[in-house]
Order: sequence, then C-alpha cells, then structure tokens
Amino acid sequence: MESISRIRRFVFATLALFISAGVTWALKPPDRPLPDFDAAGGLRLGLKAGALPSPAHEAARRRLEQKAGVKLRLSFNGSSRVPRSMTAAKPLSPPSAADSETIARGFLRDHRDLWGLSGSAVGGLRVSARYTDNHSGLSHVSYDQMADGIRVFPAAVGVHLNSRGQVIGVQGD
Repeated sequence: MESISRIRRFVFATLALFISAGVTWALKPPDRPLPDFDAAGGLRLGLKAGALPSPAHEAARRRLEQKAGVKLRLSFNGSSRVPRSMTAAKPLSPPSAADSETIARGFLRDHRDLWGLSGSAVGGLRVSARYTDNHSGLSHVSYDQMADGIRVFPAAVGVHLNSRGQVIGVQGD
C-alpha cells in the first residue's frame, strides 16, 4: 500500500513539473521580434510616379462623378491601387431617410467597382462601429472585411454621412 502511495505522489509531482514548465515556456516572450507578415506589404500612401488606377477603377470613378455631378478628390493605396480617401465639394449621394448603415452599405454596393469588391464581399462586410456625432450631426459607419469569418487586415472602410443621409466621404483600405 505504501508503494502505491509513493508511485501516485511521484506521478503527480512529475505531471505538476511538466505542466508548470509548459506554462512558463508559453508565457516567455520571444528572444527576437517575430517577422512581419503584413499581406499588404506595408502601407504605401499614394501611387508610384507614373502609376495610374486600373481602367476598371477609372471607369467606376467616372460613373460616380457623373451620377453625383461632382469631381471626386481621391487618394490611393499604393499597394492595392484602390481609393484610401474619397471626398468632393458636394455630397456623393442623394438625401435619404433610411438608417445610416443601410445608406452606407448601399453606397458601397452601388460603387463596389471602385474598390474591386464583389456584391457578396460588400454583403459580407461586418459593421465594426456606427455612431452619430452629437455636435456635427455627421454619422459614421465603419466596416471590416471578413474572409471565412476572419477579419482581413488592414481591410477596413468607413462611410461618412451628413444629417440629410447623404454620403460625404469614404475612407479605408
């Protein structure tokens, strides 16, 4: 009986030692920084000299300018060549009484070619923030792009609306 008790204590002590060693190893910081596996290759602001948006992006830009009756002010992501910032002197969409998320997603769906998105990709965007600024009356809806339930980094877009439900700007990557 005494030997069985000793064996149990030995096994328990051995397991406790291995478990505590595993926990200690898991909490130990790495000796050197981990490599950066940023799929975007780092954010480069603006297009390289001489680089132009793709013909599809240009056609989508012209359609939006014609529909809204405004000249767009655009800045581009240097890696993906899609707009990072889109504004104009006037609103980009007509007034709407719908809720801000419906207006924002509808705008992205109608002009998805600017970002090279499919209709299902726009439908799969997850709302990450939504609020109305009490001081200015501007509403902001932010989305994260998802792939199989996993957030794509840095694929996020924000749509900004005035108090009349008109899109006044879009920012994102």
